[in-house]
Amino acid sequence: MAYIFVHLASADADVRRIESAVTGALGDAGRTLLSGVDDHILEGALTPGRAWLVACEDGAAAATAAAGLEQAVSAAVPGAADDAGGFALLIEGNGAAISPAETAFLVANHTITDAGRFAPYAADVGRVTALFGGRFLARAGRTERIFGAIETGRTIILAFADRARAMQFYESPEYAPLLELRLATSRPTLILAGAGD
Repeated sequence: MAYIFVHLASADADVRRIESAVTGALGDAGRTLLSGVDDHILEGALTPGRAWLVACEDGAAAATAAAGLEQAVSAAVPGAADDAGGFALLIEGNGAAISPAETAFLVANHTITDAGRFAPYAADVGRVTALFGGRFLARAGRTERIFGAIETGRTIILAFADRARAMQFYESPEYAPLLELRLATSRPTLILAGAGD
């Protein structure tokens, strides 16, 4: 399983043409989990906007869809593949089955700055995530940038029943010490997108 995640900033002047290109390119790419839904930036310097998340059955199908996405965005707005007011990533999944009951996703892309100090976070975050019904669809597998200005670091996709559960996890006292550790050992980007408020 592989995923294509797209974030487009709502403030970008060309966003409507880019959104149309993204929607068209991803329409048949795989199973659509999100399609142009409002997203919230929890960490990082991004502008809030809209998000797409598509699950592809295999890496070859995902690579083909990613190439088509890059071409469609570049054709819609020349130069957009370099700076589209957002970004797109091709993310290797961990093989977890997709559940229709999970409608909200935390997508994290972190550049680790201190791997040794980060290790306890990686060792314990799964346990804490499970306390809130969350689970990993992707966890630090291979990530490729399709377009946009973003570092391709350690990319994670967490699935939750809805946004409320995702925020309960993120704001919980159980996660607080891990969050503090992660923020101290990485340059983080974290986006929440999906159904339910």
